[in-house]
Amino acid sequence: MFKRIGLTIINTDSYGVEMELERLLQASFPNPGDKDKIRRLFIEDIQNNTLGVNSHYVGRQIHFTYPTSMIIAQKP
Repeated sequence: MFKRIGLTIINTDSYGVEMELERLLQASFPNPGDKDKIRRLFIEDIQNNTLGVNSHYVGRQIHFTYPTSMIIAQKP
């Protein structure tokens, strides 16, 4: 995609941003009843990391690591 628009990639990086599940759900718009389904998925994920987002408890809150990537490009 970058090459198509004439940009040269000069650096890439990936990192995780820790988030709290309830804050994310408050800022999202899941269908009615889906919040509970999402919570159950994360509770199950704490045991087996199936989602691959390192779900874990901090106190009584579910936290997870949101994968983020950065690509830095420049015009020639």
